[in-house]
Amino acid sequence: DQVNAPLLWDRSAAARFRWVLQDATTFAPYCAETMDVPPILLGCFQESKRRGAGTVLRSMVANARDVFRVLAEVQLDDPNSEGVSFPALFRMCRERFVVSSEAALRSHLTEFRDHELLRTRVSSEGVEVL
Repeated sequence: DQVNAPLLWDRSAAARFRWVLQDATTFAPYCAETMDVPPILLGCFQESKRRGAGTVLRSMVANARDVFRVLAEVQLDDPNSEGVSFPALFRMCRERFVVSSEAALRSHLTEFRDHELLRTRVSSEGVEVL
């Protein structure tokens, strides 16, 4: 179950194997499939994910990094909060002159979601929070 598995053998070595394709699709989420994986292997994955997040943040424009910084500060100020709503984040970013429009903020948030730096959920009050 590894994308780079074919790179382990050259053409002649791979030809000597008698490969059998067995479809064992579980349709289970990746987290469920890797629940029994030893933590030492997951530690490497988490570390590479952390480094990947740093690389993504360094490659973003300054305004996107500033938005992420505002969002991180809100989360760190009150770790027990359910999150921050979009209107509240927009107000904070606008006060700091980070973004001037909701469209710009939504664009940055979409980029964060695409790179798995941000998750949204519905709060206990029924409001979508970041």
